[in-house]
Amino acid sequence: MVRSCSSRKAEQPIFAGGKKAFEKVKEILEIVGSPVYYMGGATQAYAFKLISNMVGMTNLAVLSEGMRLCEKAGIEGNLFQELLAETGADSAQLHMRGPLMLANDYANRFGVKLALKDVRLGCEMGDAWGYSAEFTKLAKSYFEKADNEGYGMEDCVAVYKVIK
Repeated sequence: MVRSCSSRKAEQPIFAGGKKAFEKVKEILEIVGSPVYYMGGATQAYAFKLISNMVGMTNLAVLSEGMRLCEKAGIEGNLFQELLAETGADSAQLHMRGPLMLANDYANRFGVKLALKDVRLGCEMGDAWGYSAEFTKLAKSYFEKADNEGYGMEDCVAVYKVIK
């Protein structure tokens, strides 16, 4: 089953920063999304969102790699995903995008170009703070390859296409 969040239903979490601004717009934010988290300053809110996307997209790249390995091992994809959900490797990406991999469904929900932008910005943020996010940089190379091979307007699950 594909889990999804719909901004029409105000189910997307919001990570907000800036005390004065937050207090002025909190009620509006609660209409737009839920739950609403106050993160401190704008830097913390921005950083958290980038880090969240970095972790999610890096996880998606690793999941794609695992799917390719299970294919080579002769493990049926549905079984692999069902059993993986019972282990420490369970993840939101497994539930949201794993079924899309199995169905070869690349309809754009969160595009490769958008994922690449967030991962790139996250890596740049890490570099600016003197931290080299090596795993994320490797994942970024796969999203770059997906974009370069013409999958930029497809869902980020299209990274699966370039991991062989």
